Amino acid sequence: MVNTQFVAVNQNLLYVSQVHRKIREWQIHLCTIEKTILLGRIIMTDRPTTERHKIVHTAYQTSNKGGCLIYSNGAADAEDTATLLYDLLPEREPDTEITALVELVQSTIHTQYVLARVLSKGIAFHYGNMPLLIRNEIERLFSIGKIEYLVCTSTLLEGVNLPAKSIIIRKPTRGQGNPLNQNDFWNLAGRAGRLGKEYSGNIFCIEPSKWSVQPEPNKTKQEIKRALNVIENKGEELLNYIRHESPRQDAEKRPDLEFAFGYFYIRYVLEEETAPLNPFYNELMTELYSIQSKITLPSSIIKKNPGISPLAQQKLYNFFTEHIDEIDTLIPVYPNDTNAFEEYKNLIDIIGRTISYYPPQLNASRAILLINWMSGKPLSYLIRKSYESYKRNHYNKKLPAVIREVMENVESFVRYQFAKDSSCYIDILRYVLEINNKQELMESIPQLNLWLEFGVSQKTHLSLLALGLSRNTVLELTKYIISTKKSKDECLEWLRSLDLDELELSPIIIDDIKKVL
Repeated sequence: MVNTQFVAVNQNLLYVSQVHRKIREWQIHLCTIEKTILLGRIIMTDRPTTERHKIVHTAYQTSNKGGCLIYSNGAADAEDTATLLYDLLPEREPDTEITALVELVQSTIHTQYVLARVLSKGIAFHYGNMPLLIRNEIERLFSIGKIEYLVCTSTLLEGVNLPAKSIIIRKPTRGQGNPLNQNDFWNLAGRAGRLGKEYSGNIFCIEPSKWSVQPEPNKTKQEIKRALNVIENKGEELLNYIRHESPRQDAEKRPDLEFAFGYFYIRYVLEEETAPLNPFYNELMTELYSIQSKITLPSSIIKKNPGISPLAQQKLYNFFTEHIDEIDTLIPVYPNDTNAFEEYKNLIDIIGRTISYYPPQLNASRAILLINWMSGKPLSYLIRKSYESYKRNHYNKKLPAVIREVMENVESFVRYQFAKDSSCYIDILRYVLEINNKQELMESIPQLNLWLEFGVSQKTHLSLLALGLSRNTVLELTKYIISTKKSKDECLEWLRSLDLDELELSPIIIDDIKKVL
């Protein structure tokens, strides 16, 4: 039997708090199950005037030998914390690997991206929407000590493994202001200490008495509640959602209700499982059976798209049948089609009025984003165009906010929301074409899901990605290859024929290529 609570490296829970009436003097206590022990005091180099200042000064005073993770409650907060730390730290000798990453960041994202500046002092930040190649290189340089301070968001709780000598935390949250529970806290704190390198790791908790959920040294197990159990306990909300035919704007605000509706419909109506005998399920089954008569889509499609309301899927099906005479105009086009902008604006509009909710005022800008992304335009291009658009329309939006917004839109809208919705769109469109004997049109349906996932639409680009290269690397290789129809094997053969040392490529991109050879 494996004891999942076993910790191979000792982790010290340390409370950091101000000495009474001495704003620059802070004391550190070791907190154990039995007692709390005063270890000593630190003197801040300056008066910490904000919460972020307290974090930065604590990191500087306690982790001057690197290996320091600083937990941040969001991407903007991470950037601001890294900037403050940069102002506090002295200059460092240039390092070739750091310089290579700076140059890659400037070419991939923006020349003025905050990360490119703070890296010169061994500081970085890390959040989920950043390009994978850059995140991977940040993690590698942190693991070998060239990046000494790394400011992270909740991606640390979602599978990113970054062991550190110490972790600095103050009033941590996850998502929109949700305080970390004890499980999440110790999941995060578990990164403190590196097996084989340190005997222990330190978790510095700043002003823990002010936290909504105060960290405790006793790692007690907590019951994990199923999301569906929570829904069942608030059953009237779900019943009303179904009675009102799952309004799309409500689905946008309450994805838990949208998921629960699909889950219960599939489980108890399509798969005919026996529902529990209680008042909630009695009412639920009445509502679900009343809906069944309105659904004519095959169960296979609804099961394939469980996160989208069956009623919303039926609404899209009805739209297709009403426009059967012009169904060919509803098939997505290549992103470099002459009329791609109008086509994708219309596609977004249809999806936003049937299976999802998209604010109509965003349709045009989202169509441009989709086209540029699927055409293989670099992230730096998307950011530049977005920033120019804001300035042209006299919106005073700062560059760092634009950079974060574009990366968020790519990940959350293009690669997640629209990818999910358009996949359902294609499934229903294909079914309508099939039952209307329009086989020739079925063959013209594109691989939209791949274009959205990978941000390219040429066969050669998709083949290079299938080899394991990052999108950054594929786009850099574009300048050296002319064929758009190479297979995976042909791409591998072409890569092997290259003299990588002769190409004007970042060392990080060259390493990315070498990994697949």
